[in-house]
Amino acid sequence: MDAVIDVAEERKVFATPGDAKFIFTPTFSAAQQAKFVAATYKATVSGDMSGFIGTGDLGTLKDGTSTYVVAADKLTAAHTYTGATLAAQTLTFAVAVAAEDKVVLNPGAYSVAIEVANVGGDKFSFSDAAGTFKLNGSSTDISYVPYGDNLEQFLWVTNKGSLAGDITVTAFDEAGVAYGPYALGEAGGNTITRISGDVSDMLAADGFTDGRLSLNVTVNAPSDNVTVYAAYKVTSDADRLTLPTQVLGQ
Repeated sequence: MDAVIDVAEERKVFATPGDAKFIFTPTFSAAQQAKFVAATYKATVSGDMSGFIGTGDLGTLKDGTSTYVVAADKLTAAHTYTGATLAAQTLTFAVAVAAEDKVVLNPGAYSVAIEVANVGGDKFSFSDAAGTFKLNGSSTDISYVPYGDNLEQFLWVTNKGSLAGDITVTAFDEAGVAYGPYALGEAGGNTITRISGDVSDMLAADGFTDGRLSLNVTVNAPSDNVTVYAAYKVTSDADRLTLPTQVLGQ
């Protein structure tokens, strides 16, 4: 699987939905097959499942017939098969249909593990990589941004390429409350764009003015051309403190 998350659609859909799938094919030795003729086969997929929790009209991970059940921490999804053998399965990630049900998808790696158990208690298992979700643009996390009456933030987007890209910012606070997505216009080709003022204004409009935030800045432009600078300072002090950033999908 080599699925691409579309940053132009607020990272809520795949650029090519048909790429968001993988096939696993269990193989057994003759001795194993003889012991496990009445076995159960539990398949567990590991990775970020927050967009595929499979209840109501929300996104799903399915094998074509069965919907995989997502764990409470949304980091795994599993389904148990029964029968003499386990055939190859094609698993497909599908996002929610309704716009209000779609959530932000995150880049990352996925794996699948199969545990086989017979009625006598014998077990064996195997696992393999299932593929990745990637982005078709730039996505940068800023892990710690303080806000308050005596603090000033400095957030800049540099686009050294010729292709302009829309800027979108999302955030969450220490209590896990999400903010955004905020559309901040374009990062024009060969430009530097300051976004800190607009971000502060939009956060304040949503009720956030004091505390710490994790920010994500996405730009619908080639990631090799985009960099994000982040810093802050106490307003009475001349010194800026640079904030750590992490480019996702690299």
